[in-house]
Amino acid sequence: STLTNANTYTPTARPLANTDYIFLVIYVNRCLVKDTVRVIVLDPNFNLIRMKDTSICPRDTFQIFPHDQGEFSIYRWTPNSPFVISNPNIRTPVLKPMSTTQYILSISNYCYSKFDTVVVNVLPLPNVGLKALDSICFGETYQFLSNPSHSDYTWTTSEPSFSNRKIYNPTAKPRISQTYLLKVIDTNSCTNTDSIRLLVHELPYLSVVTI
Repeated sequence: STLTNANTYTPTARPLANTDYIFLVIYVNRCLVKDTVRVIVLDPNFNLIRMKDTSICPRDTFQIFPHDQGEFSIYRWTPNSPFVISNPNIRTPVLKPMSTTQYILSISNYCYSKFDTVVVNVLPLPNVGLKALDSICFGETYQFLSNPSHSDYTWTTSEPSFSNRKIYNPTAKPRISQTYLLKVIDTNSCTNTDSIRLLVHELPYLSVVTI
């Protein structure tokens, strides 16, 4: 719809946005050839970064896709440290902030120079809420307690008496000392792990001597 004539080999195009034009030609031997050309519209009124400020979990990364301004545009991101961005000189780098970070994208070409920003909020790790160490006497039942506000719990243990591996407060009656690992996922889908070492003390030896 933005071509003056779709049935000629030299049409004029007036696209309002970045547009792929597909060219089809049939040779005299009835062979079909197909090719594509992308026409980039350099409009300073476009928002360079189309996404809003976002949030991610600690240690997560994501690739950002700003408005395509063609290979003839120069892209510059700040901060430009390799620890927080994969490549500061391309349009679609991988962002990997260690803490909440504002990224600034500058684009320059023969039509304009402008910049846009996006803030990536790094959420806190979920608090697992386990004790690091605890103990019981042999034959006792132990009640584990973790943070009850998370959406998913996964305990890792080989203890056969462990009551439930998917709740925050299971019980167990272990015979030996061992470590129990817990992975939690919070309401933001962020993950964290922690462990508790539970010591099982032997009962004191008792003997009765009759006189």
